[in-house]
Amino acid sequence: MSFGPCCVKGFKWEGKPEGRIAKIAGGRYDTYVAGNNTKAAVLIIADVFGWSNPNVRLMADHFAREADVTVFVPDFFDGDELRRDDYPELTTEEFFAQHLIPFVTRQTRELREPAVFAVARALRRELNFPKVAAMGYCYGGWAVMRLGAKPENQPADEDKDAKPIEGPLVHAISTAHPSWLTEKDIDEVVVPLQVLAPENDAIYTPELKKYTIETVPKNGVALDYLHFPGIEHGVLMRGDQTKTSDRLALVRSNAAAVTFFKTNLDQFN
Repeated sequence: MSFGPCCVKGFKWEGKPEGRIAKIAGGRYDTYVAGNNTKAAVLIIADVFGWSNPNVRLMADHFAREADVTVFVPDFFDGDELRRDDYPELTTEEFFAQHLIPFVTRQTRELREPAVFAVARALRRELNFPKVAAMGYCYGGWAVMRLGAKPENQPADEDKDAKPIEGPLVHAISTAHPSWLTEKDIDEVVVPLQVLAPENDAIYTPELKKYTIETVPKNGVALDYLHFPGIEHGVLMRGDQTKTSDRLALVRSNAAAVTFFKTNLDQFN
């Protein structure tokens, strides 16, 4: 299963995002930006609710503040908005069938992968960040895995005349309850990987979890795998902050991600 009703369940968090709106990749993509570090960036690829979701913007603010990085949350869906609040009369299952399924049919991996790579390359080349990490929630999980693959397993650079990017395109990747993930994606990762894995997840299945845990270290790649007992798919971006188990999972996952970014972007040096 690639997506399910769990992908659209969840809560909006309290708080007002404090970042700014900018353009990236030659002005092609709108992006939310938090932080001002010119040496280290984190690219967040959001879940199906996209870049305008207040939760992902609050998360960007948190990472910018706690990890001392500049965080970018681009609009990879070209203005195609999936808004749960617009359909309060629908059950989760009805919203999934009537709106999420058509949405992901419009927003396939094949369609969006070029944009993901264009933005990542712009962070390195256009904005001159020497170190970049990528974070993917749900839908964004497959995308960060692709960014962490060997250059020869990535799509060709759109700018044929541009100076080649030295070293890996991104230096570390983290994902929480990834969707659309394949064994091939896992096989090809060559940069440090962090996985934030809820126990109850019909999308990131026990089989894929086992494959990740066995394959990544075997390939000589650093793996930080965190298991969240009793937690469901989606909680780490849309958890109920009034529920103790969700709140503690969010605290643990966010602290782990901050440490992962700081470690792999040389923020401790």
